[in-house]
Amino acid sequence: MVTSILEFLFSNHYLYDADNRFTKRIKNVKILNNLKDAELGKTRLNKALFHYGLGILDKTSIALQPIAIVFGNIFFRENGKITQAELEIEGGRTGNVYVAIMSDQTVVTLKLFSINTTNQEISDDIERHDGTKIKALYDMDNNVLNMTDKKRKTIIVDLDVNDSDFLTMFPAPILKNNPYNKGGNGVSKADMVWINNDKPVTIEKPIMSGHVIPSELKQYAPEKEWGIGKGTVVLVRYPDGIREKTVQEIMVDDKGPNKKYSLRFEKTLNTYSLNVGGNFIISPKQQTDTYVKLMNAFALNPDDNINFEGPIRKFMDYMKKSKPTLGIVIDPKSIVY
Repeated sequence: MVTSILEFLFSNHYLYDADNRFTKRIKNVKILNNLKDAELGKTRLNKALFHYGLGILDKTSIALQPIAIVFGNIFFRENGKITQAELEIEGGRTGNVYVAIMSDQTVVTLKLFSINTTNQEISDDIERHDGTKIKALYDMDNNVLNMTDKKRKTIIVDLDVNDSDFLTMFPAPILKNNPYNKGGNGVSKADMVWINNDKPVTIEKPIMSGHVIPSELKQYAPEKEWGIGKGTVVLVRYPDGIREKTVQEIMVDDKGPNKKYSLRFEKTLNTYSLNVGGNFIISPKQQTDTYVKLMNAFALNPDDNINFEGPIRKFMDYMKKSKPTLGIVIDPKSIVY
């Protein structure tokens, strides 16, 4: 499910399968430039490409299909000098212009071109590849590119600025329509920890339980899924406060066009309906590395029992498995502890 029917999903070929293009052409890209700080160059190039190849594509909304989106001509800045990037991907292909191809509201694949390739030549190459005749070529700002020239946005991977300033230019992606990992391929939560490690998190004063998550911390609490089943203890907000309830049964009504879910709790007569858009509190297990900065900012101990509250975005139905569970995905708006 997506928040808008026009926002792009990532295909298995682009991000999730064992042969995905994102891993082969972004995560594993080689830099041929003779940079003085090659390690920093690789780290920052990856972070910039994660920003474009995940965050920007995830939230882009273009109705016209099929299309291609050009990331831009990539350059490095080191010691005040700007140098055209020389990149190599699998198969020995070189270039410095990434192009993502979209069809049926899905990011299908990713290609790398030379800076000398015209926009029309990019379009022709895509058609030769698999017969896809794109209807337009866009840049990352949703502007249509002129097919008769090579004019494109410039991406400067700056090695001269500090880590915090760099992540201000290329913030870590927050995905709303696509998960980070699937089957261990593509991009994992560990990758997100790595991206965020350089960005300091500070707020003026500790946040108390129930307070809204500040915007500067939201990247550490993107949409979260929590699987519940029989025996799961959940927190339920009532008019007089939050109470712990134990799930006795998950009820599924699939008579209509959309499944409806509700919970029956132990020692409680009334059922509890679950609705997309309605608030719910989840208590997922957290990855310590991701959690440290969030806990420090909230002046909390990492061992504290932290829960997230926010509107339900969608459900993940695992009810037909040997151990039936219902995955509840929320957009965390506040922390409850």
